[in-house]
Amino acid sequence: AQMEQYLESAPAALPQTLGDGYEFQQTYQVFNEYTAEDGGTASEFISLSSDYQRDGETLDLIVFDQVDTMQASHGAQIGSVDGTPIYRSQFTSVFLPVDYTMTEEEQAQVDAIEGEVSYGYGAAEMEIVPWDSISFVADGIVYQLGGNVTSLDEADWMEMAEQLIACR
Repeated sequence: AQMEQYLESAPAALPQTLGDGYEFQQTYQVFNEYTAEDGGTASEFISLSSDYQRDGETLDLIVFDQVDTMQASHGAQIGSVDGTPIYRSQFTSVFLPVDYTMTEEEQAQVDAIEGEVSYGYGAAEMEIVPWDSISFVADGIVYQLGGNVTSLDEADWMEMAEQLIACR
């Protein structure tokens, strides 16, 4: 009941399908805390996180109304929809256990990764995960859609951005 009440006042409508067959699975609230890089006052806000699945792949759509928490030009602009710039970000995440030292072979594997690499800590074991996403701000609402998918091209992402913007 609490989720239904939240969804009635949520900052955006959600489509049942995205792109070529990504089906809506679930939506849940995420309680966030954001502190600006300059150390300013922390702000708390709620976002919606929705999962879309196709053939074992999951895309996560995060929607929130705290525009000041997002860098406007995250990634490279790949186009625009109705005057809204669409940004795409691609990188590889390397998740490591806390206080983990990579072997020479593991370090060589990471060094061979093309493009941007980000590190995260707290994993049970080393894991290398590609990440691809789009983001944009429309009518004061931030949309971030992404996942560890490698099968989507720029046209696929633009199609999904168009669907999201059309349903708001």
